[in-house]
Amino acid sequence: MIGSTADPDPIQPTCKNIYRLDHRGNFELHFRRVINMMSYVFKGHRHPGLELLYIRSGQGVFISGAHASSFEAPAIIYFEPTVHHRVEVTGDYDRYNIVFDFDFFTKCKLNLGAINPPRTFVGNLDGVAVISIPQQYVAWFDTIFQAIMSEVYEWSPVSRHLVALKLAEIMLLCHKVREADLCKHRSSIPHPSMSNVLAHIAANPKRDWTVDDVARVLGYSKSHTYRLIREETGTSLSRYLMERRVARAKELLVGSAMPITDVAVAVGITDLSRFCRTFRAVTGESATAYRTLAHSAEAAAAQGCASVSLGDGRFSRWGEGRR
Repeated sequence: MIGSTADPDPIQPTCKNIYRLDHRGNFELHFRRVINMMSYVFKGHRHPGLELLYIRSGQGVFISGAHASSFEAPAIIYFEPTVHHRVEVTGDYDRYNIVFDFDFFTKCKLNLGAINPPRTFVGNLDGVAVISIPQQYVAWFDTIFQAIMSEVYEWSPVSRHLVALKLAEIMLLCHKVREADLCKHRSSIPHPSMSNVLAHIAANPKRDWTVDDVARVLGYSKSHTYRLIREETGTSLSRYLMERRVARAKELLVGSAMPITDVAVAVGITDLSRFCRTFRAVTGESATAYRTLAHSAEAAAAQGCASVSLGDGRFSRWGEGRR
Protein backbone atom coordinates (compact mmCIF):
# COMPACT_ATOMS: atom_id res chain seq x y z
CA MET A 1 0.00 0.00 0.00
CA ILE A 2 1.58 3.26 -1.11
CA GLY A 3 0.60 6.92 -0.73
CA SER A 4 2.95 9.59 -2.06
CA THR A 5 3.40 12.89 -3.84
CA ALA A 6 6.20 14.21 -6.02
CA ASP A 7 9.84 13.57 -5.16
CA PRO A 8 11.34 15.83 -2.45
CA ASP A 9 12.69 19.10 -3.81
CA PRO A 10 15.28 20.99 -1.72
CA ILE A 11 13.72 24.31 -2.75
CA GLN A 12 9.94 23.77 -2.76
CA PRO A 13 7.68 22.71 0.13
CA THR A 14 6.86 19.03 -0.21
CA CYS A 15 5.35 16.10 1.63
CA LYS A 16 5.85 12.47 0.71
CA ASN A 17 4.32 9.41 2.41
CA ILE A 18 4.66 5.67 2.05
CA TYR A 19 3.06 2.88 4.10
CA ARG A 20 4.35 -0.68 4.07
CA LEU A 21 2.38 -3.70 5.26
CA ASP A 22 3.60 -7.18 6.02
CA HIS A 23 2.46 -10.26 4.08
CA ARG A 24 -0.64 -10.53 6.31
CA GLY A 25 -1.71 -6.97 5.62
CA ASN A 26 -0.68 -5.65 9.05
CA PHE A 27 1.01 -2.28 9.51
CA GLU A 28 4.79 -2.55 9.49
CA LEU A 29 6.36 0.75 8.43
CA HIS A 30 5.41 4.35 7.61
CA PHE A 31 7.95 6.68 6.04
CA ARG A 32 7.35 10.41 5.64
CA ARG A 33 9.53 13.17 4.15
CA VAL A 34 8.43 16.77 4.76
CA ILE A 35 9.89 20.14 3.81
CA ASN A 36 7.94 23.23 4.94
CA MET A 37 9.37 26.60 3.96
CA MET A 38 7.61 28.31 6.87
CA SER A 39 6.76 27.95 10.55
CA TYR A 40 4.72 24.84 11.30
CA VAL A 41 2.13 23.93 13.93
CA PHE A 42 0.67 20.44 14.03
CA LYS A 43 -2.43 19.94 16.20
CA GLY A 44 -1.41 16.40 17.05
CA HIS A 45 -2.58 12.81 16.95
CA ARG A 46 -1.73 9.36 18.32
CA HIS A 47 -1.08 6.01 16.68
CA PRO A 48 0.60 2.63 17.35
CA GLY A 49 4.30 1.78 17.01
CA LEU A 50 7.56 3.58 17.67
CA GLU A 51 8.58 6.76 15.84
CA LEU A 52 11.84 8.43 14.83
CA LEU A 53 11.69 12.10 13.86
CA TYR A 54 14.88 13.47 12.28
CA ILE A 55 14.78 17.26 12.20
CA ARG A 56 17.23 18.74 9.67
CA SER A 57 16.15 22.37 10.07
CA GLY A 58 13.87 24.34 12.37
CA GLN A 59 13.52 24.79 16.10
CA GLY A 60 10.59 24.59 18.45
CA VAL A 61 8.89 22.37 20.97
CA PHE A 62 7.71 18.76 20.84
CA ILE A 63 4.81 17.89 23.15
CA SER A 64 3.91 14.31 24.06
CA GLY A 65 1.17 14.05 26.66
CA ALA A 66 2.27 16.24 29.59
CA HIS A 67 5.92 16.20 28.49
CA ALA A 68 7.29 19.15 26.46
CA SER A 69 10.83 19.21 25.04
CA SER A 70 12.49 22.06 23.20
CA PHE A 71 14.67 21.17 20.22
CA GLU A 72 16.90 22.82 17.67
CA ALA A 73 18.05 21.18 14.44
CA PRO A 74 19.84 18.96 13.81
CA ALA A 75 18.10 16.64 16.25
CA ILE A 76 16.47 13.24 16.60
CA ILE A 77 13.25 12.80 18.56
CA TYR A 78 12.46 9.18 19.38
CA PHE A 79 9.16 8.47 21.12
CA GLU A 80 6.17 6.22 21.64
CA PRO A 81 3.40 7.75 19.50
CA THR A 82 0.62 5.93 21.35
CA VAL A 83 0.54 9.07 23.53
CA HIS A 84 -1.07 12.13 21.92
CA HIS A 85 1.77 14.23 20.48
CA ARG A 86 2.24 17.41 18.49
CA VAL A 87 4.98 19.78 17.35
CA GLU A 88 5.37 23.55 17.02
CA VAL A 89 8.22 24.80 14.83
CA THR A 90 9.60 28.22 13.96
CA GLY A 91 11.60 28.75 10.79
CA ASP A 92 11.88 26.41 7.81
CA TYR A 93 11.01 22.86 8.83
CA ASP A 94 12.80 19.97 7.13
CA ARG A 95 12.29 16.49 8.54
CA TYR A 96 12.05 12.73 8.08
CA ASN A 97 9.53 10.58 10.01
CA ILE A 98 9.73 6.83 10.38
CA VAL A 99 7.07 4.89 12.27
CA PHE A 100 7.62 1.17 12.72
CA ASP A 101 6.00 -1.74 14.49
CA PHE A 102 7.21 -2.81 17.94
CA ASP A 103 8.12 -6.21 16.51
CA PHE A 104 9.88 -4.87 13.43
CA PHE A 105 13.36 -5.89 14.61
CA THR A 106 12.16 -9.23 15.96
CA LYS A 107 10.62 -10.07 12.59
CA CYS A 108 13.99 -9.30 11.00
CA LYS A 109 15.77 -11.40 13.65
CA LEU A 110 17.91 -8.39 14.62
CA ASN A 111 19.20 -7.96 18.18
CA LEU A 112 20.23 -4.44 19.21
CA GLY A 113 22.15 -5.53 22.30
CA ALA A 114 22.18 -2.80 24.97
CA ILE A 115 19.17 -1.01 23.48
CA ASN A 116 17.05 -4.08 22.78
CA PRO A 117 14.06 -3.97 22.83
CA PRO A 118 14.09 -0.62 20.99
CA ARG A 119 11.36 0.94 23.17
CA THR A 120 13.81 1.01 26.11
CA PHE A 121 15.90 3.52 24.18
CA VAL A 122 13.46 6.40 24.76
CA GLY A 123 15.25 6.82 28.06
CA ASN A 124 12.72 8.40 30.44
CA LEU A 125 9.37 7.86 32.07
CA ASP A 126 7.60 10.11 29.57
CA GLY A 127 8.54 7.92 26.61
CA VAL A 128 10.43 10.65 24.74
CA ALA A 129 14.12 11.06 23.88
CA VAL A 130 15.42 14.27 22.28
CA ILE A 131 19.01 13.96 21.01
CA SER A 132 20.94 16.94 19.65
CA ILE A 133 23.12 15.78 16.77
CA PRO A 134 26.71 17.11 16.67
CA GLN A 135 27.67 18.60 13.32
CA GLN A 136 30.25 15.89 12.64
CA TYR A 137 27.42 13.31 12.52
CA VAL A 138 24.94 15.24 10.34
CA ALA A 139 26.23 13.92 6.99
CA TRP A 140 26.15 10.38 8.41
CA PHE A 141 22.51 10.72 9.51
CA ASP A 142 21.58 12.32 6.17
CA THR A 143 23.06 9.36 4.31
CA ILE A 144 21.23 6.82 6.49
CA PHE A 145 17.82 8.46 6.10
CA GLN A 146 18.29 8.89 2.35
CA ALA A 147 19.16 5.20 2.09
CA ILE A 148 16.03 4.27 4.05
CA MET A 149 13.94 6.47 1.77
CA SER A 150 15.34 4.70 -1.30
CA GLU A 151 14.59 1.26 0.13
CA VAL A 152 11.06 2.19 1.20
CA TYR A 153 10.20 3.60 -2.21
CA GLU A 154 11.80 0.73 -4.14
CA TRP A 155 10.57 -2.07 -1.87
CA SER A 156 11.98 -5.53 -2.56
CA PRO A 157 12.11 -8.85 -0.68
CA VAL A 158 15.28 -7.78 1.18
CA SER A 159 14.25 -4.16 1.87
CA ARG A 160 12.72 -4.96 5.27
CA HIS A 161 16.06 -6.28 6.52
CA LEU A 162 18.07 -3.43 5.01
CA VAL A 163 15.75 -0.85 6.61
CA ALA A 164 16.01 -2.67 9.96
CA LEU A 165 19.81 -2.47 9.77
CA LYS A 166 19.65 1.27 9.01
CA LEU A 167 17.22 1.89 11.87
CA ALA A 168 19.55 -0.03 14.18
CA GLU A 169 22.45 2.11 12.97
CA ILE A 170 20.46 5.27 13.77
CA MET A 171 19.66 4.13 17.29
CA LEU A 172 23.20 2.99 17.99
CA LEU A 173 24.54 6.33 16.74
CA CYS A 174 22.06 8.18 18.95
CA HIS A 175 23.12 6.01 21.88
CA LYS A 176 26.75 6.96 21.18
CA VAL A 177 25.91 10.68 20.99
CA ARG A 178 23.94 10.59 24.24
CA GLU A 179 26.67 8.71 26.07
CA ALA A 180 29.32 11.17 24.87
CA ASP A 181 27.20 14.10 26.05
CA LEU A 182 26.53 12.43 29.39
CA CYS A 183 30.24 11.68 29.88
CA LYS A 184 31.02 15.39 29.56
CA HIS A 185 28.56 16.18 32.34
CA ARG A 186 29.64 13.19 34.44
CA SER A 187 33.25 14.42 34.38
CA SER A 188 32.02 17.73 35.85
CA ILE A 189 30.66 15.93 38.93
CA PRO A 190 33.72 14.70 40.87
CA HIS A 191 31.77 12.84 43.57
CA PRO A 192 28.48 11.58 42.12
CA SER A 193 25.71 11.85 44.71
CA MET A 194 22.11 12.89 44.31
CA SER A 195 22.73 16.32 45.85
CA ASN A 196 25.77 16.92 43.62
CA VAL A 197 23.91 15.78 40.50
CA LEU A 198 20.95 18.03 41.30
CA ALA A 199 23.32 20.94 41.90
CA HIS A 200 24.92 20.24 38.51
CA ILE A 201 21.48 20.15 36.85
CA ALA A 202 20.62 23.48 38.50
CA ALA A 203 23.84 24.95 37.08
CA ASN A 204 23.13 23.49 33.62
CA PRO A 205 19.34 23.87 33.18
CA LYS A 206 19.57 24.29 29.40
CA ARG A 207 20.10 20.55 28.91
CA ASP A 208 16.99 18.33 28.78
CA TRP A 209 17.87 16.02 31.68
CA THR A 210 16.00 12.73 32.07
CA VAL A 211 15.68 10.30 34.94
CA ASP A 212 17.64 7.84 32.82
CA ASP A 213 20.55 10.31 32.55
CA VAL A 214 20.67 10.78 36.33
CA ALA A 215 20.44 7.02 36.87
CA ARG A 216 23.44 6.40 34.60
CA VAL A 217 25.50 9.09 36.35
CA LEU A 218 24.75 7.57 39.76
CA GLY A 219 24.82 3.93 38.66
CA TYR A 220 21.33 3.27 40.07
CA SER A 221 18.23 1.79 38.52
CA LYS A 222 15.73 4.19 37.00
CA SER A 223 13.00 3.39 39.54
CA HIS A 224 15.39 3.86 42.49
CA THR A 225 16.67 7.13 41.00
CA TYR A 226 13.10 8.37 40.55
CA ARG A 227 12.38 7.72 44.25
CA LEU A 228 15.60 9.46 45.33
CA ILE A 229 14.77 12.54 43.26
CA ARG A 230 11.35 12.68 44.89
CA GLU A 231 12.89 12.36 48.36
CA GLU A 232 15.55 15.01 47.68
CA THR A 233 13.39 17.61 45.89
CA GLY A 234 9.82 16.77 46.86
CA THR A 235 8.85 16.79 43.20
CA SER A 236 9.59 15.15 39.84
CA LEU A 237 12.76 15.76 37.83
CA SER A 238 10.80 17.54 35.09
CA ARG A 239 9.26 19.92 37.65
CA TYR A 240 12.63 20.46 39.34
CA LEU A 241 14.24 21.26 35.98
CA MET A 242 11.40 23.64 35.10
CA GLU A 243 11.84 25.50 38.41
CA ARG A 244 15.61 25.74 37.91
CA ARG A 245 15.06 27.14 34.41
CA VAL A 246 12.68 29.76 35.76
CA ALA A 247 15.13 30.63 38.55
CA ARG A 248 17.88 31.17 35.98
CA ALA A 249 15.49 33.16 33.79
CA LYS A 250 14.75 35.47 36.75
CA GLU A 251 18.46 36.17 37.13
CA LEU A 252 18.81 37.01 33.44
CA LEU A 253 15.67 39.15 33.37
CA VAL A 254 16.87 41.28 36.27
CA GLY A 255 20.61 41.20 35.70
CA SER A 256 20.79 41.68 31.93
CA ALA A 257 19.13 43.54 29.07
CA MET A 258 18.63 40.35 27.04
CA PRO A 259 15.34 40.18 25.08
CA ILE A 260 12.90 37.71 26.60
CA THR A 261 13.24 35.48 23.53
CA ASP A 262 17.00 35.19 24.17
CA VAL A 263 16.40 34.55 27.88
CA ALA A 264 14.09 31.67 26.95
CA VAL A 265 16.72 30.11 24.66
CA ALA A 266 19.44 30.62 27.29
CA VAL A 267 17.53 28.45 29.77
CA GLY A 268 16.72 25.72 27.24
CA ILE A 269 13.23 26.70 26.05
CA THR A 270 13.33 27.68 22.39
CA ASP A 271 9.58 28.22 22.08
CA LEU A 272 8.66 31.69 23.43
CA SER A 273 5.00 30.93 24.11
CA ARG A 274 5.95 27.83 26.09
CA PHE A 275 8.52 29.85 28.06
CA CYS A 276 5.89 32.48 28.90
CA ARG A 277 3.42 29.81 30.04
CA THR A 278 6.09 28.08 32.14
CA PHE A 279 7.28 31.32 33.73
CA ARG A 280 3.73 32.37 34.65
CA ALA A 281 2.91 28.89 36.00
CA VAL A 282 5.87 29.04 38.41
CA THR A 283 5.86 32.74 39.40
CA GLY A 284 2.24 33.75 38.93
CA GLU A 285 3.14 36.62 36.58
CA SER A 286 4.57 37.23 33.15
CA ALA A 287 8.29 37.56 32.46
CA THR A 288 7.75 41.14 31.27
CA ALA A 289 5.90 42.09 34.46
CA TYR A 290 8.56 40.42 36.59
CA ARG A 291 11.35 42.38 34.89
CA THR A 292 9.43 45.67 35.13
CA LEU A 293 8.65 45.23 38.83
CA ALA A 294 12.20 44.18 39.63
CA HIS A 295 13.68 47.22 37.91
CA SER A 296 11.09 49.50 39.57
CA ALA A 297 12.00 48.05 42.95
CA GLU A 298 15.70 48.63 42.34
CA ALA A 299 15.09 52.21 41.21
CA ALA A 300 12.89 52.94 44.23
CA ALA A 301 15.42 51.32 46.57
CA ALA A 302 18.13 53.54 45.16
CA GLN A 303 15.98 56.56 46.10
CA GLY A 304 15.54 55.31 49.64
CA CYS A 305 12.32 53.33 49.79
CA ALA A 306 10.74 50.42 47.97
CA SER A 307 7.99 47.92 48.53
CA VAL A 308 7.15 45.92 45.44
CA SER A 309 5.68 42.44 45.05
CA LEU A 310 7.53 40.14 42.65
CA GLY A 311 5.13 37.22 42.66
CA ASP A 312 7.46 34.80 44.47
CA GLY A 313 7.75 37.06 47.52
CA ARG A 314 7.79 40.69 48.56
CA PHE A 315 10.74 42.78 47.50
CA SER A 316 10.99 45.44 50.21
CA ARG A 317 13.68 47.91 51.23
CA TRP A 318 13.42 50.91 53.48
CA GLY A 319 15.71 53.91 53.28
CA GLU A 320 17.15 55.62 56.30
CA GLY A 321 15.12 58.74 55.54
CA ARG A 322 11.74 56.94 55.94
CA ARG A 323 10.02 57.20 59.31
